[in-house]
Amino acid sequence: MIRSLQQRPEPTPEEWDLIHVATEAHRSTNAQGSHWKQRRKFLPDDIGQSPIVSMPDGDKVDLEAFSEFTKIITPAITRVVDFAKKLPMFSELPCEDQIILLKGCCMEIMSLRAAVRYDPESDTLTLSGEMAVKREQLKNGGLGVVSDAIFELGKSLSAFNLDDTEVALLQAVLLMSTDRSGLLCVDKIEKSQEAYLLAFEHYVNHRKHNIPHFWPKLLMKEREVQSSILYKGAAAEGRPGGSLGVHPEGQQLLGMHVVQGPQVRQLEQQFGEAGSLRGPVLQHQSPKSPQQRLLELLHRSGILHSRAVCGEDDSSEASSLSSSSSDEDTEVCEDLAGKAASP
Repeated sequence: MIRSLQQRPEPTPEEWDLIHVATEAHRSTNAQGSHWKQRRKFLPDDIGQSPIVSMPDGDKVDLEAFSEFTKIITPAITRVVDFAKKLPMFSELPCEDQIILLKGCCMEIMSLRAAVRYDPESDTLTLSGEMAVKREQLKNGGLGVVSDAIFELGKSLSAFNLDDTEVALLQAVLLMSTDRSGLLCVDKIEKSQEAYLLAFEHYVNHRKHNIPHFWPKLLMKEREVQSSILYKGAAAEGRPGGSLGVHPEGQQLLGMHVVQGPQVRQLEQQFGEAGSLRGPVLQHQSPKSPQQRLLELLHRSGILHSRAVCGEDDSSEASSLSSSSSDEDTEVCEDLAGKAASP
């Protein structure tokens, strides 16, 4: 016998506490909040419509769109890190596991945050809460076929009418994923994800959506975020799914953009020194804030790979994570834990 909505369990007091913490973490790190439609700025139509640099695989990149997207990558990643640090279950994990989890979920959460800001009237996604872009602009700006996956996700999610709490819990589920290789506290992370999933399901029951089979459909969307966004682009390029970083073919991931090695120097010449493509972590900055240091640690461990201004691979820095002491990792975690607790 199918249970009626009235019979389905709603959140317990403990789950409400978990839900409130996740919701507040999302709202405090989600640019522009619920006012994004009023505050967004549309990327001009003449940007991102005329690709300039042709890639060997047939993709083309519009330099102006590429430059605009690169500017918002750093704050977008920082907000994902801040969201994670506000979740007690995450902060209690070893620093090594925190890095692996952030490495695995960063692109997924950024893509989800863009997808839930899909506007069917203008057929745009709003990136980082501020820049509304069309599909071709996103595609020509460096995301290629991945842009199709994000737009399709946005269209499908628009029918779900998710509120801030549901988006927050979906992000927490993506964050606390035991699918990431190299984790130390697998059991603890699995229990944390199960706690978020159960609270999520009970909250969905509380909202009483009118869509039939809403919960299983939403779970499928969670898997879609993990699979289609990262792996669609990887499959199209013939590289391993979800493999971020420098690829054997000479491709390099710069933020959300995959650029062929021979084209990187040409792009840097177009941008000039101030806009050189080094990923979001600016090198040779001293002193570094805790945010910058953790971003650099993430970047070294695979989420983002930077390169030297001269265009040569920064191999010595890329390998420094493995040779760095655990004391440095602990210090980074402690610094960020203090930062997250401060206003």
